[in-house]
Amino acid sequence: MKKLILTTAVVFAVMLVSSYRLANAQTAFPVSASIPAASTAQFTVFQVSGDGTDPSDWNQQASGFTDLDFGTLSLDPVNFIFVAAHFWVIDVGVIDGAGNPDVTVTYTEGNNPNEPSPGLGGHGVISFTRMETDGITETQNPLFASSFGGCTPCLVDETDINGGWLRMGVGLATGDPLLDEDDALPFTTSDAPAEAPDPPYSGSFLVSAVFD
Repeated sequence: MKKLILTTAVVFAVMLVSSYRLANAQTAFPVSASIPAASTAQFTVFQVSGDGTDPSDWNQQASGFTDLDFGTLSLDPVNFIFVAAHFWVIDVGVIDGAGNPDVTVTYTEGNNPNEPSPGLGGHGVISFTRMETDGITETQNPLFASSFGGCTPCLVDETDINGGWLRMGVGLATGDPLLDEDDALPFTTSDAPAEAPDPPYSGSFLVSAVFD
């Protein structure tokens, strides 16, 4: 009986040692993943009412929307400048990979009843901002601003927006000293009128997003 118990104990001990050696076997399991580089940009346009501080002020436009119309301006009877009821925002994003494009913005003046004084080119402001988000809060990092006419062209390098995306604000100058409006000036009662049936003040932006 003692021999049986001893033999059983030895066998059990051998099994434990074998199991221990098996548990300590080592095998490397490589892990990898690939991320494609972005090659396609997407422009998302918002019409923003007021100062844009309330989420309800932001009205996203349909895909492919391009008509940045300020409508008929209203006279501010205190400052005697003409103001718009809204401004425009264009977000430049990517839809097929990682990275950002180099962005070039070129303005071309259209109809100008003010000639030889500036038209929209001297009264409009475009701002460039790197936007970042932690999934909850958006953070704005202003880059620079220019009058419309100063974009001949305006350039934003991809390194300026790494870690986020480019937001362009398109509006009319207000003369507010707290805003960066470059050399743009508000429309005033000294400017030439433009209303139907005559054509309005006009111009256009060509926005190019190029991936290296």
